[in-house]
Amino acid sequence: MVIDDEINASGSMNHTGSGNRYNDERLDVIRDHAITAQAREKFLTMWNDQQRYHLWKP
Repeated sequence: MVIDDEINASGSMNHTGSGNRYNDERLDVIRDHAITAQAREKFLTMWNDQQRYHLWKP
């Protein structure tokens, strides 16, 4: 998850009440501009790839 220009987070964290209380989760908070920029670019590449990723409609 990219939070802003300096901070991103990674890990196995399940962002639910149950995940917070009962699971053995890992949340890595990374405060580094260069790594965060790479994470944002990777996300945007996937987000904009309309051949491999399609809009999900329930």
